[in-house]
Amino acid sequence: MIKSNKDPFQRIQLSLFVFVLGAIVYCSIIMLTMIGISPIQLSTATTTSNITLDEVTSLNSKGMSLNSLGKFNESITYFDKVLSMDPKNIIALIQKANAFGGLGKYPEAITYYDKVLAIDPRNADALDDKGVSYYHLGNYTKAIGFYDKALVIDPNHAFALYDKANALEALGNFTQSLAYFDKALASDPKHVLAMIGKGYALDNLGIILKLLLTMTML
Repeated sequence: MIKSNKDPFQRIQLSLFVFVLGAIVYCSIIMLTMIGISPIQLSTATTTSNITLDEVTSLNSKGMSLNSLGKFNESITYFDKVLSMDPKNIIALIQKANAFGGLGKYPEAITYYDKVLAIDPRNADALDDKGVSYYHLGNYTKAIGFYDKALVIDPNHAFALYDKANALEALGNFTQSLAYFDKALASDPKHVLAMIGKGYALDNLGIILKLLLTMTML
């Protein structure tokens, strides 16, 4: 006869452990049932959440790809799908705003940048992009106000620096405009648009200097 290598006290401890564990599982099931959650729902909740997250990421990626191709109407349908599942998804909100901007629908773009800022007031990209919308609406002074807010949060935000330079140039302030193109290039030396903008600013300053010289010679 083979004897067990466990003494009676160990067997009693094991039996008590199994009994207590079973009681905990049973009570948990009863409590979940009472609040309307079945054990099957609980077991699939994590999987469902993961599938939704993967789907959201995929939809956002497709929408952003379409934005980069200039297919803004198509991209908006993908961002709308994301927002139907997650109304506060920052990526979908800001990309939908960008799509409206690409379509020239700047008031609609501003509405969606505001939705982003209601969730994240320190989102420098949304502040800068909201400024760009006002720039395209011809409100250069208001645009600069939003660029300045973005630069308070991120002083080296290359696009906010570049965009402020553009707005200053539109207001005829070529000297300050040139200074901000330089700041944009200091932040990002490969910023092609800032290089071009600096060239225009220098050209405009040159024209002004020539006019001043002409006037002094009269």
